[in-house]
Amino acid sequence: MNEKFSNSPLVEIIAEIRWDVPAASQHSMLSDDTANSYRPIFDLFSKKIAVKGYRNSERLYPKEFPLFPGEPVVRCRYDSDGSTESHELQSTLMQLGAGVFTVNGVQPYSSWDEFGPAVATGVGVLEEVAGSHIGDNGVRPILRYIDAFEGDLIGGRSLKEFLSEVFGVIVAIPDALGSKAKDEETSLGSIALNVPLSFGNLSIKIGEGFAEDRPAIICDMTVTYKSKVRFSHSEIMTAFNGARDVIHTVFVGMTSPIHDRMR
Repeated sequence: MNEKFSNSPLVEIIAEIRWDVPAASQHSMLSDDTANSYRPIFDLFSKKIAVKGYRNSERLYPKEFPLFPGEPVVRCRYDSDGSTESHELQSTLMQLGAGVFTVNGVQPYSSWDEFGPAVATGVGVLEEVAGSHIGDNGVRPILRYIDAFEGDLIGGRSLKEFLSEVFGVIVAIPDALGSKAKDEETSLGSIALNVPLSFGNLSIKIGEGFAEDRPAIICDMTVTYKSKVRFSHSEIMTAFNGARDVIHTVFVGMTSPIHDRMR
């Protein structure tokens, strides 16, 4: 299934890789030795990813600051430099820290077919510069899609109505609550679902929010792997492709009542 929509509600795709990094203590900063071993990797990644077009780099913390596991330290954005490269790449950024790497894409990305090659580029450079640090311990891929339904896609529905009429999720208010409510309908702020997969977990969070200051219904789908994946370009991309297939299949199925408005 590879359904595409010209009026896609997609706001952001985040492909993330996490791995274990020894800290001085639990929930603590890295030891000086570990931190010092990572600092050259950040510089090398920035240099090598710049060759791929991600020339706008910034450090999120000064070099002398302590490092914490799982916190991004450098951020690199794509710079077209006046070329005619795909305009999607210009809305891509990559982040690297000790124990974490992310590739973030916002609109005009509308599908994994457009975003996947950027992820593959980042993973390739990461494997080149950090392979010895991660070694055989493996990594956990995480893929996240954030969609914002607004305007015609909502069709004037409340969140509760949108859940039931579009997504097919029925939320019933117990009589014990309804008997205490005033004349207005009891509102629903958000819901969260966790779906076990053969290889991990699909988390779905749906709630009211805003997209660029406009009221919207936000749907956040995240696939995580329960077991580590070997740190290799091919296996990581296979994992991301599998996660994308799950999210895409679920999304297309849940939004079928409004496909005519999304095309």
